[in-house]
Amino acid sequence: MKNIDITSDIHSYFIYKNFKTIFWSNWVLFQTWNYLIIAWDIDEEITTIQKSFDDIINNANYKKIIVTFGNHDLRFNVSDEDFNINDSISKYEFLINHFHGYKDKIHIIDKEDFVIEENKQIITWNMGWYNYTIRSVDKFYLEKYYHVNFDKMSFWSTIFNDRRYIKFNEKIKWNIDFAKYLEDKLVERLRNIKKYYNNYEIIAISHIKPSNELEKESPYYFDYSPEKW
Repeated sequence: MKNIDITSDIHSYFIYKNFKTIFWSNWVLFQTWNYLIIAWDIDEEITTIQKSFDDIINNANYKKIIVTFGNHDLRFNVSDEDFNINDSISKYEFLINHFHGYKDKIHIIDKEDFVIEENKQIITWNMGWYNYTIRSVDKFYLEKYYHVNFDKMSFWSTIFNDRRYIKFNEKIKWNIDFAKYLEDKLVERLRNIKKYYNNYEIIAISHIKPSNELEKESPYYFDYSPEKW
């Protein structure tokens, strides 16, 4: 990815817990280019996300910091109630609206695409969500022989933490609903990009891989067949 710095999975709580900053010399990259992408999982607390942004803004000179969020950022905790947030979906909407344009440096791509005219690049996508609408035969074998339970988000005796900490609401009640909601938004944006930015390099940033149908739109897609595995 030319002329762009990128990092992810900052998990700032652990940095600040050890009295470090994000620009501690042994942690996040030093600034090389004019743009930085932060690809998800900054922190589970909103105040720490803001502290992290301030840390980077105050210690670097990026034109823009392009961000998408991840499952850790959306995990619901008691401190969210201070912002009148009662579930993870509301938290997602709050994060993209509250931090988009923060100090004129933060650009949330879940809110809108980001165009770098000098590079003829457009950065798009959103964080994505768990879409396990796989082929029924695959689901059967995974559940029977590997003790996978998609609905309970479990694998053998392990239960994913997101099953415990992601809190849905009445509008979006489960993973598939949320995945579909994000994918529908994404399809519309990709169509607009194809229409208006057809000669630009497209950079896609996502925390969770797209659904199988969207994946087929990629020039790098290759079809799955059991014989190859």
